[in-house]
Amino acid sequence: MSESLPPPPPPPGVTGPPPPPGWTPPPTPPSPDGGSRTGLIIGVVVAVLAALGVGAFVLFRDDSGEAAPEDTDPELTIADVTIPEITIPDLTIPDVTIPDITIPDISVPDLTLPDFTLPADDPAPGDVPPATQEPDGLGDDPQLDSLAQDCYDGDMQACDDLYQESPVNSDYQTYGDTCAGRQPALTQRFCINTFPS
Repeated sequence: MSESLPPPPPPPGVTGPPPPPGWTPPPTPPSPDGGSRTGLIIGVVVAVLAALGVGAFVLFRDDSGEAAPEDTDPELTIADVTIPEITIPDLTIPDVTIPDITIPDISVPDLTLPDFTLPADDPAPGDVPPATQEPDGLGDDPQLDSLAQDCYDGDMQACDDLYQESPVNSDYQTYGDTCAGRQPALTQRFCINTFPS
């Protein structure tokens, strides 16, 4: 008598009547090469995980053969350091002698400054000082005597005319040059400019 296979279950998402009690799905036939590969892959994965576990055990194991706790810090030992003794040699500063320097005696000669006499400030216009020399004994020229008298009386133009019209180096010329004794001789200034009226 041949066995009849039960009907296959409906595909997912399709509703249908439930399978009869005691029904089991038929086994899936193995593929020609898929089963051996799957087993090989699982074996390789298990071997790698085992190797990782052994490596972790060896790394975290202490000298006593027990695994070291993860939160324990190893003790650090600082080696003794000896600082060598440094000796500073004595330094001798040589004696430096500064030679004596003799400064020569410098004599400054006495300087005599010439006496500079500044002329008196020019008087204000119309302020002619009085004459200090009389117009007597200058010569025998009546015209020059008249100019000398006017110069003595305060006419500064008459003093300049007397200077220009009288003979060179005569007493008339000197009298006119000094404005009847009102300024020093040889100032080369006209009386009208020194004593403006």
